[in-house]
Amino acid sequence: MMLSPFITVDNKLFLGRVEEQKQFRAALKELLDATESDNFPYVCLLHGDGGIGKTTLAKRFRDIATVEKPFADAFEYLWVDWEDERKKLAGLQVGRENVTAEVVFKGIYTAAIRKKWGRQFPAYRKALEQANEAEQKVAEILTREDSWEELALLRSVGVGAIAKIIRTRIPLIGDSGEQLVQTFLDAGVQVGAEQAAKLRAILETYLRARLKPGFFDHFLNPNEQLAHALARGLAKVAEKKRLIVFLDSYEVVDRADIWIRSVIRAAGSRVMWVISDRNDLVHSRQFGNEYFKGYADDSPRRLLAYRMHPLAVDDIHQYFAAQDRALSKEEAEAISRATRGIPLAVQEAADVLSAGATFAEVVGDLSDVTPGDQIVRRMTDRYMQHVVADSDRQAIYALALARGDVDVLRAMVAPEESRAFDLDALIHRLERDYASVHADRARLHDDPSLFIREYLKAEVRRSGTLVRQLNQQAVTVLRQRLNDAEKQTEPIETRCQDESWVQWVLDLTESLLWLDEKETWHWLTPRFVEGLAYNADLCRGLLAVLAGWREQLSESGQQVYVRLTAVYSTQPALEDEANMLQVLQRMAQQGWFDGPGVAERQAILQWRQGLLAQRQRRYEAALRAYEAAEVGIPPAGIVLRQHLADALEGVARHAIWVQPSGNPGAALDVEAILQKVVAWQPQRASGWYYLGVITELDGRFPEALAHYEKALQIDPKYAIAHQGIGSVQQALGDADAALQAYRQAARLNAQFAAPHIGMGEVYQKRGARAEAIKAYRKAVTLEPQASTPHLRLGALYLAEGRDEEARASYETAVSLSPNDAAAHAGLGQTYAQTGQTEAALAAYQQALLLEPENADTLAAMGLLLCELGRFQDAQVVFQKAIAANPHHAAAYVGLGRVQIALQQPRAAVAALQQAIAQDSDYAPAQIALGDAYMALRQWEHALSAYEQAVKLGSSPASSLVKLGDAQAALLRWPEAAVSYEQAIAQGDRSPQPYLGLGHVYQAQQQFVQAAEAYQQALALDEQAALAHVGLGQIAMQQGDVPAATAAYQQAIQLDDTLPDPYVGLGALRRREAAWEAAQAAYRQALQRSPEHVPALVGLGDVYLAQGMVT
Repeated sequence: MMLSPFITVDNKLFLGRVEEQKQFRAALKELLDATESDNFPYVCLLHGDGGIGKTTLAKRFRDIATVEKPFADAFEYLWVDWEDERKKLAGLQVGRENVTAEVVFKGIYTAAIRKKWGRQFPAYRKALEQANEAEQKVAEILTREDSWEELALLRSVGVGAIAKIIRTRIPLIGDSGEQLVQTFLDAGVQVGAEQAAKLRAILETYLRARLKPGFFDHFLNPNEQLAHALARGLAKVAEKKRLIVFLDSYEVVDRADIWIRSVIRAAGSRVMWVISDRNDLVHSRQFGNEYFKGYADDSPRRLLAYRMHPLAVDDIHQYFAAQDRALSKEEAEAISRATRGIPLAVQEAADVLSAGATFAEVVGDLSDVTPGDQIVRRMTDRYMQHVVADSDRQAIYALALARGDVDVLRAMVAPEESRAFDLDALIHRLERDYASVHADRARLHDDPSLFIREYLKAEVRRSGTLVRQLNQQAVTVLRQRLNDAEKQTEPIETRCQDESWVQWVLDLTESLLWLDEKETWHWLTPRFVEGLAYNADLCRGLLAVLAGWREQLSESGQQVYVRLTAVYSTQPALEDEANMLQVLQRMAQQGWFDGPGVAERQAILQWRQGLLAQRQRRYEAALRAYEAAEVGIPPAGIVLRQHLADALEGVARHAIWVQPSGNPGAALDVEAILQKVVAWQPQRASGWYYLGVITELDGRFPEALAHYEKALQIDPKYAIAHQGIGSVQQALGDADAALQAYRQAARLNAQFAAPHIGMGEVYQKRGARAEAIKAYRKAVTLEPQASTPHLRLGALYLAEGRDEEARASYETAVSLSPNDAAAHAGLGQTYAQTGQTEAALAAYQQALLLEPENADTLAAMGLLLCELGRFQDAQVVFQKAIAANPHHAAAYVGLGRVQIALQQPRAAVAALQQAIAQDSDYAPAQIALGDAYMALRQWEHALSAYEQAVKLGSSPASSLVKLGDAQAALLRWPEAAVSYEQAIAQGDRSPQPYLGLGHVYQAQQQFVQAAEAYQQALALDEQAALAHVGLGQIAMQQGDVPAATAAYQQAIQLDDTLPDPYVGLGALRRREAAWEAAQAAYRQALQRSPEHVPALVGLGDVYLAQGMVT
């Protein structure tokens, strides 16, 4: 048979308390160590409230001492449960302040008799006899009639009163003797302090003279004699085996603790004491006029003191596992919350579950903190176990309900007929009697307070006369307190910030719930609405109060509660917010908010309705709600006006930054909204800033600058306003002022990326690419998730030919902002520049899916299609770009170039003239216009266009080449030569200027120079077919037919689309009179360019030579 792995005490599972057991075993070992000669006894104190496990731990100690080796044969034990003894001894069936030491000794002695140890206590029995005999002797003396002259006042006083007088000490110097005077007064003798001391001294002398010394000692201090006698008996029991005395439920008798300590000290070190008490006997403290000296100050050596703590969640989990009920982590935590980890409550929960109850019936919802009914009843019974008097029961209930509010507590417990009521004395007396009472805080400790309140919430008890009266008293006090406070702090917003007022509101709500739910809702909801605007903690506090009453609320009350919980979230779900406002609006319509402040509460609701509409993107509705709220703002109101200003600014901010044109926000008069905000709050820097933004976006830069500067007057460290100034100065063309503002913004906010983007833009416009790149990289470092600096970097890298870095930047921008068309367009431009045409097209198409009418992207895509030879497609795309932006000069240029390629030069001229009309300084338009005129053979117009392009300075080398071509067409050879040489001087490394020079030299019969120019062109580009054409023409003019033929054939091999080499071959064949071959060559040229003039002329000459005139 396998042994259970669990420890049991009286057949019940025992968990935890590991350190306590370890220390107890160590103490037992020390007691068994013969070398230890300490004469002090061991005292183990277990303290904590009812149900915390003191008795169970004491019994576990008992089992360790009597079952475990090596202790089992070395210890006896005596168990005294004072709760059981009270049922047997009439002397314990009184108020605890009336429990005498004599009856306590009797209880211990009776328990020893039950253990059959009577033989060991002859001294105790004899002490009892001597005490009784001493009283009889005194009674006899008092009946004599001799020598009573000085004590005549005491002749009629009984033995009991005489005993009290004798046992009251004589006042010391400085002592008023009040206690002794009171003792005489209790005996029916009225004397002053001096006479009382004199009478007591005479009485003591009188009795000492007439009693044997032993009898007088027993009469003077019988408790001390009995204590020593009882101790001797216990010491005799401990002679064979060491003795452990367990005193359980010690709070029943702890008023006699001073005499038990006498027994402890006198019994010796072979007797160990384990005392379980609800009260803390370890530490010294004051109970009203009574001072209690704790064990730690009285006998600190060999003292084990344990404050009993609740069970840990792991212990609870293990407890249920041992009973074959595995709990989840959440369930174990719920049990811990519901039972507070109190072992008795945990055990009760387990028993209830075993009996078939559901988990919810025991602990409620897993997130709830309210224990089930059966746990509440069991724990309340335990806490109230020692409460006998009805007045004490009322006081305990009052302490639980008042929860530390002294005024409320006084109203609850003060007798109606009593004007001079000492609440402090009552509380301290209750603290001495009941461990659950915390006198200094005028309340019960947390756990008993919770369980007792939950116990009283049951309908049958809550509706009882006592509980209703107590709560009615609380309501009266709290209403008066709130009325007084509200007279001093009239504005609602002011009192809502008063922590005391808020707490009183919550207290009154709690007290009203005990009496009438409907009245509570009428009181609560106006306060809840006020809290929506002025103190969220007030709303949460009211909901927390209601949460504690959810089980007691009506069905409709629970529904309202659930709707109001939307306030727990700073951004509740739209449906939850709407439901909350709907129920509050319905209450308002029913007049629940009437009375002083009704307009303000309506304004608060309108403000919240506006916020809801704003979140729903219903901006016009939001503004209407805010206008309605504005009407209800009290004249001196500050906070609600602040809330409305925040809300209006939020609408404006959304319209500025979030809403694109065409959306509802764009229709709002944002500037008017912001003007209202700054009119309400002239010192609101953010209002002025957003006014600056909206006027800047409208192109009113001087006004925007003034608004930004106003924001900075209010807050000179407002970094974003400096950023705004930088943006405006940049728009105004003052780059230095813009840089200064951007730098100041960056200094004020070192984590602000926008100023660095602004600085990058300024540097980029200045052509300072290195500085621009540095600025953009800084922005990326500060805000890695922002796509803008990556876009800017991509453009700069692309301009510098750093294609891989450009691609990486644009790809990062795309990953950060997948819906940013500019990022896709930039990536397309990068792919196009690196020859990845298909990838470029895909990127442009994605950009156009996001922004179908982006003229820049359409123009870029058109250029790419031109490069791919897809001129018809390109023409369509350029036309779309122009439709999207009729002022887009580059789109007109692209369309013109497509029309040139499609041999529509006149249409091209019209398109290009439109480009120049849009931007007269746009050099690419002039270059393309020159090309169109060249195609039309209008050389003078072409020359004029090229000259204008050169003046504009765009791509000067390529413009000079085209200028040279036009000059050559006009046979202005020297000018053409100069243009080509200037192009070469300016760094043109293409073959074009050398081809032009070759043509010029050839036309001037300078064949050597011409040949050198053509060879230089081939050195730069061995694929330059026109260079071979030129060399062929020179060879032909010099009569070298084979060389000419070879040159033309080489040209054809390199570029079969050119007509010129076929024209050259035709001329060679014509010289040889090889007419058929000549015709074939010219026809080949015309196939490649049907309107090629030299080919037409050559073919005509062949026909004439052959007599083919027609």
